Amino acid sequence: ARKDITRTLMYFGILKPYWPKAKLYLHMQKNEEGVKGYDLDRILDCNSKWLLDISMPAGFNADKGMDVKNLNLIYNCADLIISTTKGEGFGLSTIEAMATKTLTMMPDNSSITELLKDNRGILIKCGETINDWEISPFETGFPRPLTNIEDMITKTLELKKDYPQDKIEKAYSWVTSELNWDKVIGLFKKGFTWKPKGETQEGGVSI
Repeated sequence: ARKDITRTLMYFGILKPYWPKAKLYLHMQKNEEGVKGYDLDRILDCNSKWLLDISMPAGFNADKGMDVKNLNLIYNCADLIISTTKGEGFGLSTIEAMATKTLTMMPDNSSITELLKDNRGILIKCGETINDWEISPFETGFPRPLTNIEDMITKTLELKKDYPQDKIEKAYSWVTSELNWDKVIGLFKKGFTWKPKGETQEGGVSI
């Protein structure tokens, strides 16, 4: 639901004729129908004529996860890490991609805006008009911005002409200096003692 995987599939299906050699790897569980209302095997089977060259890890689930060695191999194989998420509290995959010098392209919302600012990645338009928002029945009920697929495809095709190595280097430099182990542990410890001023409520803090 929040990751908006079906929107990712729409993006890739439309992109594919313009970039025939492109392949999409979805690092996720194939069947989450009981939890989030979709079965990727069924979706790909129904759309087999235009959703091509899409793969997922065998036997993967959120509880099992994946070992660091194979996770590194995935990032090393990738030319671009994408997402059509409607919002992230932190965005671990974004940080991992930056740390492995893999270019990231993600929607300009939530924590991603902060992570990829200052030319550290490619930000995609989202939530620009009233038609680009939704309230999902699977979440808290707050409106979420939808990724602009046209902008995403345009910016992907631009990579054929100009692959921005400078963004990759800036991202790597930032993440290794600002989010290194010592700093992250320090922030984690502060979290146990820090208290917000005012009353907290779902979705924000009331001052």
